[in-house]
Amino acid sequence: MIDSHVHLFAGSHLDQLAWMTLDNPLRSPHRVDEYINSSKPIAITGIVFVEVDRKHTSTDWSQPIAEYEYICRIITGKLLSAEGAISNRTAGGIPVVGMVPWAPIAFDFARFEGYVCKLKQINAECFKYVKGFRHLVQNDPRGTMLTDDFISALNWLGSHGFVFELGIDLRSGGLWQYEEAVEMMRRAPDTRYIIDHLGKPDLRIPRGEVSSRKEFVGWKNAMIEFAKYDSYVKLSGAFSELPPIKEYCKEDLDNAVEVVYSWAKTAYEIFGAKRIMWGSDWPVCKLGGKKDALRNWKYICDRLVDRIGFSDEEREWVWEKTCIKAYNI
Repeated sequence: MIDSHVHLFAGSHLDQLAWMTLDNPLRSPHRVDEYINSSKPIAITGIVFVEVDRKHTSTDWSQPIAEYEYICRIITGKLLSAEGAISNRTAGGIPVVGMVPWAPIAFDFARFEGYVCKLKQINAECFKYVKGFRHLVQNDPRGTMLTDDFISALNWLGSHGFVFELGIDLRSGGLWQYEEAVEMMRRAPDTRYIIDHLGKPDLRIPRGEVSSRKEFVGWKNAMIEFAKYDSYVKLSGAFSELPPIKEYCKEDLDNAVEVVYSWAKTAYEIFGAKRIMWGSDWPVCKLGGKKDALRNWKYICDRLVDRIGFSDEEREWVWEKTCIKAYNI
């Protein structure tokens, strides 16, 4: 298995995360060693690091650059933990097989191109692990994805073999984000898109009402449009959207399967298994005080692929092969 969506940060990084408040339950180090402990006994053989939304302005990008350098130290074995060196070659460890740093995609295109070149200059050896970039748009104002600079950056990514990681949110953002993203893909059709977290559906809609609600219909129609392009979707992110329960029993987990089922099945029908990849969204999956979140999310996904009816070959794609193909690992 490859975990396609992992966030990593040390204790010294906490005040540099744009979303980190003093009372945030994730306000503690979440490093490679913590991830390894959280994932046991799941046989994960690699992770894809996705940027953690470090603080930045339209001109100050020092923190996202520092994040890139942090992941490079993990990859090269120059980062130390309490147990010693953490690296892609540490015995018993889980290597970083790809990374998706932040990039100033929403800002001036010429400076965006210079930013990417700067990352390569900082560490050319680790730059080969950069598979794409993300500028989290779910909290951005309307029109962000359709500016000339944004579209120019997307086309540049496509022409240079990088993916764009798309983070939009149905419940907190609204259907307009999906409509805008459809138009964005139409204007940059040759770029590969990876859609985070099943497109962040609204899991608070009662199960019996999902298929008839305009939110689901709009989400589904957008996913159909997304699938017309070179796009992939992550089976990730849903665990943190479920109602907060500290101690999940098997019945709770089986009920969670039912909550996610309609959305996951629809994604399967639209994209097929070869365009769906599994991800934990660790440590965000722990929000709501959920213990054993990574293992419980894997349990839910196991039940989902059983219920939907994935073949053995399709499971191989979801757990590993889709990620390898989509990120060119």
